[in-house]
Amino acid sequence: VENNQFRTMSLTMGEVLFKEGEKADRAFLVKKGKLAASRVAGDKIVELGEILPGEFVGEMAHITGEPRSAQVRAVVLTELIEIPCGTLDLLVFSKPTWTKALLKTLCRRLRDANAKRI
Repeated sequence: VENNQFRTMSLTMGEVLFKEGEKADRAFLVKKGKLAASRVAGDKIVELGEILPGEFVGEMAHITGEPRSAQVRAVVLTELIEIPCGTLDLLVFSKPTWTKALLKTLCRRLRDANAKRI
């Protein structure tokens, strides 16, 4: 996978990266900053958690083929690496450190979800 397939982008505080229900055509790796994920549940907004540097965001919709499951916005000025979904599959096989970051992200989300059930 060539680096020129990836684009760096920045979000200002409060800026929305994507909305719940949108079609996924890219995933992101957080370089700097912090994002927050939330969902609408009835008439309330439920905060799901934070996405920190070194973690992926937007990968779940690509993996499942379903629309985005949450809205994600920047908590502070945030720098991201944009990864087109067609490239994400290749990335898993060609960049072991990025694959490890993806697995760590998914494991943390699963651990957090399990902790909320207790």
